[in-house]
Amino acid sequence: MTGKATTQMDLLRTLEPGHCLTSLNLKVATGYDGRRVADAIGKLVSKGLVERKQVGCFQLTKAGHAFLESGEELTSGPNGPLTGQRKPNKRATVRQRAWNVMRMGNVFTVPDLLLAVLTADDGDPTSNLQRYIKALVGAGYVVELPARKRGTSLTSNGFKRYRLIKNTGEIAPSVTSPNNTVSDRNVAGDMSCK
Repeated sequence: MTGKATTQMDLLRTLEPGHCLTSLNLKVATGYDGRRVADAIGKLVSKGLVERKQVGCFQLTKAGHAFLESGEELTSGPNGPLTGQRKPNKRATVRQRAWNVMRMGNVFTVPDLLLAVLTADDGDPTSNLQRYIKALVGAGYVVELPARKRGTSLTSNGFKRYRLIKNTGEIAPSVTSPNNTVSDRNVAGDMSCK
């Protein structure tokens, strides 16, 4: 259901082209709490109506000024027609980045994936990737190769090597924990990992 995007409209009306206001200025001017201001400003920036001039300082874009001049109102809720299809998850999660590397067709190990996809914000996603690969093996997307890659310590058994054999598309399949099922939005249906 679509409604009025009151907070976004109030922020748009508060901002001016060529004049930068901080989040605190916007909070004081509108009376909204900081979280609400941050959420609404993020949506306005993604719509191209507001731009971030510097950290924590925002101003109206030309498109934002034109939108206000048109007298239209922003609405909340779905944008565009309801098709029943989910939009791809475009977040660059660790699993999505790992899937992208797997799709390149090379043999990989968990340490190889970590080296290729890890960012400073990820912390230590080793067990996350191990569970993900195990689920993909169980669902038939990935195969474990018989020979291991040599380990880094003298007493290491080496690292398991894998290869993606079922490349269904650009969206990483997701794993649901309770029933250990892989859902793939690139194709219809779910596959059990048991």
